Amino acid sequence: MPDGPADAAIEGQPESRPFWQVPAEFTLHTVVGTCIFVIIAIPAILLDIGVRGLEGRHISGVIKYGLKSAEYSLFGTDLLLFLIFLLKTAWRTAKAL
Repeated sequence: MPDGPADAAIEGQPESRPFWQVPAEFTLHTVVGTCIFVIIAIPAILLDIGVRGLEGRHISGVIKYGLKSAEYSLFGTDLLLFLIFLLKTAWRTAKAL
């Protein structure tokens, strides 16, 4: 006879959870993931502002190209990983419902 959620999972029976727990976990993960995305996107935004400031000055094109590449790489990687995170979180939430 199972004594708790851990014992129920061991015996192959579904774990009984309150109905609100799965959507609440999804919401929490989404909010925290979005905050991390924004924290990582801020340097990309600052790079963009910096490159725009350098465009009016006589700075080498290679430097500008390198900074733009870094900006796009940082933001692109951040966006890709954020989307993967959201998809995995949604998949786990859908399985748990």
